Amino acid sequence: MKTTNNTLNLTAMRIGFPLCLALTCFSGSAAAWGTHGSVNPATCDANGNCTSDTPMGVGPGPSLSGGTPLNPADYGMCGVLHMAGTFDNSTIAHFIIGADHYYHFDLQYKGTPATEPQIELTCIRFSDFTGLPPDYTSTLRTFEPTPLNATGGAKKTEMIGTGGEEACIWAGLAGSLSSPDRTAIYAYAQNDFSTSTLASVKSAPKTSMTSYAFCNGIPGISSWVPYVNDPPVPALTNTKGLRYNVPFPVPGGKNPGVKSDRWWCYMQGVGTAPGTGTSATETFSFAGLAYLTSDTYEWNVGGESALWYNCIGLDQNPPTL
Repeated sequence: MKTTNNTLNLTAMRIGFPLCLALTCFSGSAAAWGTHGSVNPATCDANGNCTSDTPMGVGPGPSLSGGTPLNPADYGMCGVLHMAGTFDNSTIAHFIIGADHYYHFDLQYKGTPATEPQIELTCIRFSDFTGLPPDYTSTLRTFEPTPLNATGGAKKTEMIGTGGEEACIWAGLAGSLSSPDRTAIYAYAQNDFSTSTLASVKSAPKTSMTSYAFCNGIPGISSWVPYVNDPPVPALTNTKGLRYNVPFPVPGGKNPGVKSDRWWCYMQGVGTAPGTGTSATETFSFAGLAYLTSDTYEWNVGGESALWYNCIGLDQNPPTL
């Protein structure tokens, strides 16, 4: 896998402007807390094997850092913000723990640099939350549940985490988002505090799909609340070119939209949606979240595509809505 020094700059910003890496400058804007940006450009060999490695500058808790003393200020969580393009059986697109013990986003596919899937990522440090126990850097536990895999049109579902005590964040997928018979395909990890996190995956006939996640727990927090979506919700589908604010209803019927100075939003999963496009096959096009200039999150979904997302409140003691 290609290794670069292009690391996401995760300094919290209160105004929007381009985020620059050591060698790359993002056109996206910074949120009030956390940040986002695109995966690094891929390099391809003569056989069309393409790879991209994006160091995130944020790492997991001590339980996954291999004993290496990461800077506790860099402990945090990373998620996927937006996905677009072709994902076939050769595609691998998920977070891993790199040799430096920080999160990296690993992208592998068959094709050319021009056919690289377009993926936006988002991370947040635990220091951006308020209300965490003062000793969280020493008690934080991070673990990676066993990846969930399905092949040949099968579906698999598991509960991960322990009753809501961990924030389990979807970390990406490996496999095909295209179906010749227009059956639904998906990979997600949805929050459900009544039990734990609901992880589910379904493949198309003659293809495979694997879903990944990372879970983070801090003793003293019985659950990470609030969430925008809890329990699990149906997928969002084709918005026909429109974008919508991520809603958070408040008393009185008002819906001001989720602000990034109070919430961190991320994709919980992605898939295809039969009957929402015009082609003879079921092929994913795009889905995900973005920031508005007002620091309000928005979402949109392309034809034949499906999206699950969630947001965690940044004030944990108690949440201020």
